[in-house]
Amino acid sequence: GGDGGGGGGGGGHKSKKQHRQARKEAAARSPCGVDVLRLWVATSDWTSDVALGDAVLERAREVYRRLRNACRFCLGNLSDFDPEADALPVERMRLADRHMLHLLAEHSSLVRESYSTRQLHRVVGSTLALATERLSAEYFDSTKDRLYCGDAGGDSRRAVQTVLHAALDALLLSIGPITPFLAEEVHEHRGAQRPPPPVGRVVA
Repeated sequence: GGDGGGGGGGGGHKSKKQHRQARKEAAARSPCGVDVLRLWVATSDWTSDVALGDAVLERAREVYRRLRNACRFCLGNLSDFDPEADALPVERMRLADRHMLHLLAEHSSLVRESYSTRQLHRVVGSTLALATERLSAEYFDSTKDRLYCGDAGGDSRRAVQTVLHAALDALLLSIGPITPFLAEEVHEHRGAQRPPPPVGRVVA
């Protein structure tokens, strides 16, 4: 009973890190990746015969890549963003930024409903549409000048970063239960010391 003293905190932290690393290595050894297989399960129609093959798994891989790329873009543009100090209030944002926040709120509401009714395919479909259509093809592309050419600490750039911060929260909270390794990887690179907020707090 003497091993449970207060001096074991460091060892417990180390053990937790080793366990996490072991899980990542196990995932990497899978020819498809655990997250890809979980995406396949989430998007399969279990009311009929379930298809499995190279083409089916490749579609799941493509979904994974697109989700990961959207997270990567957000991460790459938030390295100098402190949400406590730099987040811009909605009233100081442009219409396009406010519209994106509205879309994130609508998406989060749909995700909550879909999880509550066990419709995982809707979670994946909605999150993929958010990542590829609303974010990558529209918002990311239209805000690159503001991110890369404007004043680093100006309202225009900070407004975009505020939206990207909210978008990353929305993506992680949507796909975290389905792709836990991706969510954990993103959160570690994010450098945030807090857990992601509940879905209801992603967008006020």
